[in-house]
Amino acid sequence: MEKLGNLLEAAADRQSPRLTDGPGKKPLPPWETANKDPEFGRALDIVRQYAAFFEDMKARNIGLMLEGPFGVGKTWLLKHLASYLDNQALYFQAGTLLSQIRDSFSWDPQERRSFMDRLACKPLLILDDLGSEHQTDWAGAELGRIIDERYSRRKPLAISINRLDLLDNYQVRVIDRLSEVCIPVNMERCPNWRHQLRSAKREAFHAITGLEV
Repeated sequence: MEKLGNLLEAAADRQSPRLTDGPGKKPLPPWETANKDPEFGRALDIVRQYAAFFEDMKARNIGLMLEGPFGVGKTWLLKHLASYLDNQALYFQAGTLLSQIRDSFSWDPQERRSFMDRLACKPLLILDDLGSEHQTDWAGAELGRIIDERYSRRKPLAISINRLDLLDNYQVRVIDRLSEVCIPVNMERCPNWRHQLRSAKREAFHAITGLEV
């Protein structure tokens, strides 16, 4: 039961980050996690330093590309990054963004223009699960256009992908631009924390009921 409690507490921390200023000249967000895996710790350190030195990253148009399978913490890291940067960042799950763009065609023209301007001009646009959205020519063209627009304005992107080949629906130019401006963060060897939670729940169920599941 103690193990389950610790894991659930860690999951809650993922949703409710406690962000304070750290030591040094730049604020360093101490994002707490029970995951002590060195591979995840490396990814965490990269994203924390990116957040702490965002003004420098922004000036040099440096973004991030988190790559790894489901459940290793990519979304958690990007949501913490968005939370820390506050109004400097705009976070979207890629599929949700496409839905909003599709809905925006029925909006007031000025409202839609304002929305599209925010996508192009926000200091940091965060796109989670890029490539996992429903693959259509329209989806690829819309997301590709946003990436092109930010590239021309020298506005950085932070993205997460499960596999690089999921971006095959995008034009080669778009993929090349992402590779140019985004620092790769490989999370392939990070543990799946959802598997840990699932195992802990099964152990707790067995401890309570005496039944194996």
